[in-house]
Amino acid sequence: MFRPILFLAPLLLSACAGGTEDTATDPVVAATQTEPIKVTSLLPDLRAASCSEGTPFLDGQPISIERAPVSLGGDEASVLTEIRFGGAWHLTSDEPNFGGLSGLAVLPDGELLAVSDGGAFVWIDMDADAPTGTGRIGYLRGDDGNLLSGKTKGDSEGLAVVDGVAFVSFERDHRVLAFDLEACGANARGALVSRISSTPLGFPKGFKSNQGAEALSTDGHGGLVVGLESGNAGASVSAISTLTESGLAFHERLARPNGPFLVGMDSEQDQTFALFRSYARGIGNLIEVRSYADLSEDGETRIRLARPYTVDNFEGIAATRLEDGVLRLYIISDDNFSDRQRTLLMAFDIADPGETPN
Repeated sequence: MFRPILFLAPLLLSACAGGTEDTATDPVVAATQTEPIKVTSLLPDLRAASCSEGTPFLDGQPISIERAPVSLGGDEASVLTEIRFGGAWHLTSDEPNFGGLSGLAVLPDGELLAVSDGGAFVWIDMDADAPTGTGRIGYLRGDDGNLLSGKTKGDSEGLAVVDGVAFVSFERDHRVLAFDLEACGANARGALVSRISSTPLGFPKGFKSNQGAEALSTDGHGGLVVGLESGNAGASVSAISTLTESGLAFHERLARPNGPFLVGMDSEQDQTFALFRSYARGIGNLIEVRSYADLSEDGETRIRLARPYTVDNFEGIAATRLEDGVLRLYIISDDNFSDRQRTLLMAFDIADPGETPN
């Protein structure tokens, strides 16, 4: 029986934000260095490569985003552990390129930023921690300034934002790019952070083109973490890796027996939240959110959703602190631009220690 093997990979990032398509010439950190580089140390070079001097700021194209409230579809107590349901919305738009949302992040002003596997950034305006009905869309660009076209180049999946720079992971052409949205907006070019070999060191065999870097997050210590959605026969596990001159080398394992695929991650202070998803014909989607105080140790299941609860193809997760200090989790689903699926945005609030969830 095929079971997924899940990977959590702290990247030792390239010291140079630029690069070529040839991985042999991309500068990488020496293989002897085992600690991840702090992302902030790379930001000056990444910003210079993504938004060169004189590049004008381009805002995203305004779009309407209709939002219809959706219920959880069942009793919260049976599926949520010390978490309250904060609301859910079915999002639609008359913009034909709205959809396929995979990665998710919360910006400092509370606005949500998502990436689409159609190669676009989508900003979702929020007010009182709910979508307002408006937003923007902007299309991802390569290092040459041209729009990323086609599924091979534009299949963006994971998202992490650090000081106004959006880090985006891609499947098919497996890589991580950085976009200086703060300075250039939709005019930002994709500065190469790292390429990801389809046969990383320590992995028993290569992974498929559409089972690559689904999840992306910071690790709480200044590093960047990428999660590879892939599998092999046997029990599901997660592995922490470093980037060497030969590619990603997996060396630590995190037990996740028989679990679904890792599809999203985000960190808030000392906690990392991982989103897992599986699908079976006749059964539908199974969604799990697990929290980790340390990625090298086992986590705790906080949310588990399956039919008859409201579920869909959830792939993005973002964590943030609300004004009252409550920790909120958002998850968003990828509709694959299909009439049979929906773009759902759900919110969950983690109760304070000692507080009983409503």
